Amino acid sequence: MKPYDFTDMMVPTAQYDLILKNGRVIDAALGLDDILDVAVANGKIAAVAKGITGPCPDVVDCTGKLVIPGFVDAHLHCYPATHIGLGPESGGIYNGVPTVVDAGSAGYMTFPDFYHRYITRSATDIYALLHLHPLGLHANEPECWDKDVLKIQTYRIIETVAEYPDRIIGIKNRALEGFLLHKGLAGLDELLRLCDRCGLPLTLHIGDFFSERLSDAEVDGFTRGALERLRPGDILAHAFTGKRGKLFREDGGFEPLIQKAVERGVLLDACVGQTNFSVASLRMALERGFKPFLISSDYGCVSMDGVNQNFGLNISRFLTVGLSLQEILAMTTINPARAMRLDDRKGSLRTGREADISVLDLAGGEYSFMDHGGGELFTGTEMISPAFVVRKGIVYHVIHKGYQEPEKKA
Repeated sequence: MKPYDFTDMMVPTAQYDLILKNGRVIDAALGLDDILDVAVANGKIAAVAKGITGPCPDVVDCTGKLVIPGFVDAHLHCYPATHIGLGPESGGIYNGVPTVVDAGSAGYMTFPDFYHRYITRSATDIYALLHLHPLGLHANEPECWDKDVLKIQTYRIIETVAEYPDRIIGIKNRALEGFLLHKGLAGLDELLRLCDRCGLPLTLHIGDFFSERLSDAEVDGFTRGALERLRPGDILAHAFTGKRGKLFREDGGFEPLIQKAVERGVLLDACVGQTNFSVASLRMALERGFKPFLISSDYGCVSMDGVNQNFGLNISRFLTVGLSLQEILAMTTINPARAMRLDDRKGSLRTGREADISVLDLAGGEYSFMDHGGGELFTGTEMISPAFVVRKGIVYHVIHKGYQEPEKKA
């Protein structure tokens, strides 16, 4: 008796692990905006083309959806040991964002804990800015900068950067009352020398909200000095704030300095946060020819729930002021990747790279956004919503609240 021949019943060897079919692929780095397929194999981008075929166990129809390089959120807080920290996945893969940059939640004393308990254990790809203060965002009160309590401890910071070179990609500081009072522009000069020694860019938070002991002129003087001092690649976070020390104002007084800084290579981050964004400031900037280089969320456990809700809603507000969809997607993919020196691996669907992909819905309707910094309610007609995310070829479903009508301020 002859043995049975099962040749025709064998499952063919898969050529791809995942194919996203018929989505609108927008990749600013590659100049793509077309209906294409994206194929993934072994956790990497295998092909981006029309009509991809071949044995594949997981084919997803993305008709009507946007398929883009994975979002890079260049400024959020995902170290849960701090008072505002999210769980990393909440602001990351479960929010449609495969790559995040924690913006100074940890300093050199707390970074090892952040690294070993969260960065190495999260599905979201986490990079970090090291806070100038040893405790990071635990140092929330102005008196923590008192000269009798703290000096810039250069050696320990350089040592920590050298120990975690694959994850610490910048230095962070906030220009709030404590630092301005006790360190000021001399402290900023020290900080920039430290960044030079570390070979890293600085992200500087502007827009002071304590300032009970500082005049408007003193706060503005720091902003003026920062614009004169920041180096190519340094980032001004909350560049469109409406708070004291803001860049954009009716008299246009800082604009010659802003122009020189931007031409020098200083980057403007439209970092929203809870109260650090003013749509009036952004409109003034756009009218005068200044645009964000990148858009980040500044998610924390309060701002994500109360203001931004999800990363798609966070960036949809920028559709209401005249920025195009293509510009906004560049500002949340390749531009932050470049700003954080990750563009050799992030921000594009280039073949051979890790398969980090954000898949989005773009819906029409009437949507309201609240400017929690200035109290203005403004409306738009399109909403970007994350549908699912691919991280290293693995599909993660997005968990978020979706659009909620903001409460009007009394």
